[in-house]
Amino acid sequence: MTIGRLTARDAIRIGAIGDLAGTLSRRFGSSIVVGGSYAFALHAGFPARAPNDLDVSFSEAALLDEMLSTATSWAVAATSPRAVRLFSGGIASSEVVVLAPDLLGSGGVADRFACQFVFEDELSPAELTDVNKQFVNVEALAWVIGKKLHALWKERASTRVSTRSRDLFDLQIAIARANDIGFDAIAAARCASSYGPPRASLGDFPPEWHAPWREMSNATGIESELADAWASLRGIVEEWRGLAEEP
Repeated sequence: MTIGRLTARDAIRIGAIGDLAGTLSRRFGSSIVVGGSYAFALHAGFPARAPNDLDVSFSEAALLDEMLSTATSWAVAATSPRAVRLFSGGIASSEVVVLAPDLLGSGGVADRFACQFVFEDELSPAELTDVNKQFVNVEALAWVIGKKLHALWKERASTRVSTRSRDLFDLQIAIARANDIGFDAIAAARCASSYGPPRASLGDFPPEWHAPWREMSNATGIESELADAWASLRGIVEEWRGLAEEP
């Protein structure tokens, strides 16, 4: 695996995502945790797969409207909130797409990205992290990857096209850089299992993943084979099952 590059547009978007994360953190402090691809990129260091959204977890339902208002006030413009249902199944979360302001002061628009607010009964462990001189509660790496693992190994509907190739791409980066970033695959699997165990048969990766995998490899300069990444996932699942069956 060769770790590659970020484009100028990636860097601008990442800066905007970080600024919104800091804005939300100043207002809501430890009541929120930043996760998802942006949290993973902070743990892994750049270059990684460039995040194109911001995931924010919260456990006080009454905060949702205020968080949405804070995000839309920060933006040049934003869509109306829409309800989205995540892998947890029972909790509806909200998402807005924001047009990010140009942080260099031109008054224009830097980029657009989605901001998703995810309700959880209990927030994941987090680490207070300096992001652009603003302190943000960033989800612990084991939980960031654990949620990606669960998304990959949970039961999936045969009638739906899977978009989880991005999670597998991030997992492969974490494995390749495990010593540098302190990644423990079994610790992540333990976190993943708290959301549900692996499906009985992992099977093969969906064939529709070939095209986005090539796109991610080309965009990032990160060279990795999809079949090798799927084999790594299978190995984690098998090792986890073996540990779970021990007395």
